[in-house]
Amino acid sequence: MQVIKAYTRLISFYEKLSGSQAEQRFQYREAGLETAAVGRFIVLAATQKALEPFFGNKSNLDSRFCRGV
Repeated sequence: MQVIKAYTRLISFYEKLSGSQAEQRFQYREAGLETAAVGRFIVLAATQKALEPFFGNKSNLDSRFCRGV
C-alpha cells in the first residue's frame, strides 16, 4: 500500500531529524488510521476517506497541554 510505504519513510525521516525513536504507535485498522509519536512530531497515515470526518476541525488540543492552561 502506497500510504504505508510513505508512512514508513516519514517515520524514519522524523527519527533522524529529532534524534528520537518512534513511540506510541497506534493502528486503528477499522478506521484506516495509523499514528506514531516521534519526538515532538505526530506522524499520521490514512486514506483520504479515513480523514474526511476531521476536515471540519479547526483545532485539536492534547489533554496534557490543557492541564497547564
